[in-house]
Amino acid sequence: MPDPVYINICSGTQGFNIRTKSPRKGKPYPGAVVVSRDAIYFAINRDLIAAGAAAVGGATGGLLGGLIAGKTLGAERKSFLPQPASFVEETDLTNLPAEVVGHPDWPVKWQEGPVILVPRPAVRALRTSFWLGFEVELDTLSILVFAPVFQRKKLAAALVAQGWDVQGA
Repeated sequence: MPDPVYINICSGTQGFNIRTKSPRKGKPYPGAVVVSRDAIYFAINRDLIAAGAAAVGGATGGLLGGLIAGKTLGAERKSFLPQPASFVEETDLTNLPAEVVGHPDWPVKWQEGPVILVPRPAVRALRTSFWLGFEVELDTLSILVFAPVFQRKKLAAALVAQGWDVQGA
């Protein structure tokens, strides 16, 4: 059986944190981080944003979570990135090619929602360490991926096998 074409390097519902390089401020998002030979897909799971608020505040939290998710993830939301990054595209899962989302290795189970598509040329560095998880460095941003602690070496090896240069692997 061939190696998977798409690998989720994110730990369950923990997601990722998009940070500006200066000052080091970040915005966390729950979701999946899928790496292929050509790109990295940061898929944001809207349901987990509303569910997190509901867990904190019960019924009122659920209502507030829905309102917050609608406001921050709705159509009026222009960008999930705090500033533009070269070659990076923000789109929806429904806009990705069928050969991507229909592939048997594609790990994202929800059908729609925002995706930040980072093609290989946009990635300046890809790093991992025991404490760091994975860090994807772009020209203006850094995206910290919360990866499973005891699987990072295995995931890094899989990324290297797909042709990515992973520092610290």
